[in-house]
Amino acid sequence: MKYFFIRLLFFIFLIASSISAKTISSNQNNPIFSEIIGLRKNGNFDEAIKIIDKYFLANLEIPYTDRYHLELNLGVLYWNSGNILESQRRYLAAYRLEKLIPRSSIVSNFCHNAILIVDLYNKAKEARDSRFFPQSKSLFFEAIAISKKILSPEHEAKCLRQLSLVYWYENDLHMFGLLNNECLNIARQLNLFKDTSICLNNLGLYCYKNEDYISALKYFEESLSISQKNKYFQSESECLTNLGVLHKDIGNYEFALSCFNRALEIDKKYFGNDYISNDINNIGTIYRKLGLLSFDDNYFSISLKYFLNSLELLTPAY
Repeated sequence: MKYFFIRLLFFIFLIASSISAKTISSNQNNPIFSEIIGLRKNGNFDEAIKIIDKYFLANLEIPYTDRYHLELNLGVLYWNSGNILESQRRYLAAYRLEKLIPRSSIVSNFCHNAILIVDLYNKAKEARDSRFFPQSKSLFFEAIAISKKILSPEHEAKCLRQLSLVYWYENDLHMFGLLNNECLNIARQLNLFKDTSICLNNLGLYCYKNEDYISALKYFEESLSISQKNKYFQSESECLTNLGVLHKDIGNYEFALSCFNRALEIDKKYFGNDYISNDINNIGTIYRKLGLLSFDDNYFSISLKYFLNSLELLTPAY
């Protein structure tokens, strides 16, 4: 979702005591499980995925029970890292393995419900993107209810955050802020750093819209710090953009220009013309504002070049 100046990020507490206790602690003979749970608790999801993938490559004959637990954990790990498609694939793989292992080794109904949550989540996002907001909310709430039922706060957190965007589209700032706060509380407990960063950015937007610039600044800066530390380049770009907008509004034009230029560097390296165009447009607004304040036509000439460049990037080539 893009605004003229602001971009909103679309970018194992209980689960550790439920899934981890039942799937990892029950496999103490295999050291890989203790390593995975440690990485999950610390929020190192990508590293845990790499370890499991290497284990699969190095071991051609893995007992069905161990493979089941590994696939189950991969489902959670990919979900936490934001790869929903791969998460769904891993849950389905684990679900198929349930037919081949003792019932005592199966995490009761978890796979079935996780697959259902992912399906509801995807349908809810599609409904939201098609602006069928009541349907989207209903689907998200159903996914959240199932997440609570199976004690899966990781699933709950992401659904809460995505649900908040429905209320943003509906201009319901109260619910937008409430849901992001709820997601943030879970994300902090579970070291879900990406969700934490996105929620902080969203709460910064909530405060910005309510003209609480001091709180907005704190949220944006904390979000930026987490994004930079974990190399979440999209989140970093979004935070820099929002910080630039805020500082522009309070008259810190030099700092705002620095933020927009830093966002532009990231977007040129990692993202497409829509992001780059938005950055260039934002830079143009700074020079236009400087022209209005100084009555210097040079600033207007510079701003016009940026605006035209921004427009060119969005004009399809024939």
